[in-house]
Amino acid sequence: MEPTDPLQAVTHGDPYPFYARLRAGPPLAYDAALGLWVASRAQVLDELFTHPTMRVRPVAEPVPAALASRPAGEVFARLVRMNDGTGHQPAKRVVEQVLAGAGTQDVEGAATRIAVGLLPRAGDAEALNRWLFDVPVRSVAALLGFSDEVLGDIAAATRAFVACLSHFSTPEQLADAHTAAKSLGERVARLAEEGGTGIAAQLHVAAQAEHWDDTQAITANLVGLLSQTYEATAGLIGNSLVVVSRHPDALAQASGDWLRIVRETARFDSPVQNTRRFAAEPTVIAGVDLPAGAPVLLVLAAANRDPQTNPQPDVFDPQRAAPRLYSFSRGAHACPGQEMACLVAAAALRALHDGQARPDADTLRWSYRPSANGRLPVFH
Repeated sequence: MEPTDPLQAVTHGDPYPFYARLRAGPPLAYDAALGLWVASRAQVLDELFTHPTMRVRPVAEPVPAALASRPAGEVFARLVRMNDGTGHQPAKRVVEQVLAGAGTQDVEGAATRIAVGLLPRAGDAEALNRWLFDVPVRSVAALLGFSDEVLGDIAAATRAFVACLSHFSTPEQLADAHTAAKSLGERVARLAEEGGTGIAAQLHVAAQAEHWDDTQAITANLVGLLSQTYEATAGLIGNSLVVVSRHPDALAQASGDWLRIVRETARFDSPVQNTRRFAAEPTVIAGVDLPAGAPVLLVLAAANRDPQTNPQPDVFDPQRAAPRLYSFSRGAHACPGQEMACLVAAAALRALHDGQARPDADTLRWSYRPSANGRLPVFH
């Protein structure tokens, strides 16, 4: 059964015919059932990402009501990716500078070491599902500067914190998320203050040089590096496994380069299928009048396969030259950790393949975790 709206499409077996029909429709369409506008063409997303009146959060609700005035909400309120305005650019420059300074060999080395140490047994789907999430968050935690002895604790706390960001969070999960947010904040704050060579200490130093002296915001964005890694990179690894199972010649086409597989997977079957923007004031987008506060759903996965931007978009081509990618957002809020996520995912997949722990493509089965925007396979 085909999806009836872009939120249902996120976890559908094949949402891309539906996305193609969205692109063939109006450039900006109102979905009365969802109560929001929907943009699916690459050109319209480019306009939305760069329009000065579009915000990442509603002006009247900068923090989700369920999180407000609690530890998880305090973290959320200070995340660079959830803020606009004068404080956004200096903070983002610091984060971009530090992440860009993380050497490829350091990232690949940390991810490979952790992936190999956690390799699931071939055929153990439950262990594989845990591995998808544990490897990315433990890798980033190690790069932040945490010792191996605490990586499991950091991963568990991140898992609990991330639960508060879901539309499906229960009251119990929200309570656990606040506890986890407080714990993570304390841990990364200590790590940053202790110095060392990890990303946490580097961010602390870079923030001082940039005169970004909001220590709570620095701490929140270190927690944010963990939380953003958790589901998005797990989805990138999992979707790459799905793509390779469906395209047995993919690795040969990529000349054995897993990084090419991962980058094309990010376009072909994005781990983040959509994101949102909100009109801060009345404005016009794609010739459509939007009232103040209007929510817009930007269907990243549809824009990735827009033939006006990426020729032959429904072909998985790991040798594709300079694809235009929307999976990590664009413009002022483009994800600064995009390259790190791809490097971690590629290293993990390489370790899985070389360790002979890869699942059998002929017997691999999966469904998708409930989500309004993340495409995360669950293997069976």
